[in-house]
Amino acid sequence: PANTNVELPSTINLEGEPAVPGNTQVVVEQSQDPRTISVTANHTIFVSPTQANVWLSVTTLESSAQKAQEANAKIMEKVIAALVDAGVAKEDIKTESFSLFEKTEWNYETNKSVSVGFEAVHALKVKVLDTDELGKIIDKAVGAGANRVSNIEFTISDERMEELQNDALKEAALKAKGKAELIAQTLGLELDGVQSANEANYSYRPYRFDFSRTAMSESAQTTIMEGQVQVNASISLAYLIK
Repeated sequence: PANTNVELPSTINLEGEPAVPGNTQVVVEQSQDPRTISVTANHTIFVSPTQANVWLSVTTLESSAQKAQEANAKIMEKVIAALVDAGVAKEDIKTESFSLFEKTEWNYETNKSVSVGFEAVHALKVKVLDTDELGKIIDKAVGAGANRVSNIEFTISDERMEELQNDALKEAALKAKGKAELIAQTLGLELDGVQSANEANYSYRPYRFDFSRTAMSESAQTTIMEGQVQVNASISLAYLIK
């Protein structure tokens, strides 16, 4: 920073009266921020999924809460056994939610809400490591008593995810560097290294298949068409200019 001397003819004391005439020196700092070129780039990788999560449930309706719970438990036991028999590991079968409540309907003749029984809903999240077997596994679960398949999500393992995130970040950094070099060359400037680098964000988009829209056939085998998984990384760079 450079110093600039500014001479004032006099100063004022605390009482507001002129002080002894003289020259007062004020030092003003003049800061010069470095010139920079800032760029942002992102890169997206599309890959085939390596595994899938499927949400399925058993719903039972009985005259009492106990009967609804007991009936649900018996069916769910068969569903879990069928999943394991189809090749799903027990640790990959987890309860997502469980609810037990009195179900009511509106009676338009009496204008009152009337009880129609007690409903138990037990929902599972099942991880399937072999996506080629997904249709067969769903058929097994439905055959054992599962009466709702609400969602299917195709994804990748955590290890594979980390690899892809690093690859996407590398490519995003190279794109950002190329942008900065192109801008500098076009404007007749010369870069002088990176001043700062900020990893903007990662985004991960699994492929979701809305199974609830698909009618389940009792005779034909369920066929699930998997889509691609997206992994995205963004980076912001600031280059110094000579």
